[in-house]
Amino acid sequence: MENEKAIPGGRVDGSGNREVRGTWRFSGEHPLFDEHFPGAPRVPGTLVIEAMRAGAEALFPGWRVLGVKRFRFRHFIEPGAYDYAFTPQLDAAAIRCVLLSGERRMAEGTLLVAADPARGEA
Repeated sequence: MENEKAIPGGRVDGSGNREVRGTWRFSGEHPLFDEHFPGAPRVPGTLVIEAMRAGAEALFPGWRVLGVKRFRFRHFIEPGAYDYAFTPQLDAAAIRCVLLSGERRMAEGTLLVAADPARGEA
């Protein structure tokens, strides 16, 4: 997984939460796709969730991900480039995550977070 771009300024939604968007590329050259699945490669769900966790902790350095809540995979995710959007919900100690192909929601869910002073400013 490569993070091609992140837009730190993002945009602010109606409730005042800042949305951060960017693009990830899941490379089809990785050997895991030889087995998952031969002839029809799919990005494993655990890899998508780990990408979301790592991305959230990199983009929001004062927060640490504690868990995952209601992650749904709407469509098979093939290797390639996908847009992502993170919307922190500070009143709920959560970050809403969406993986997109154009306007199509491929996966979405919520990361549960807590302030982590050792990692930076929350």
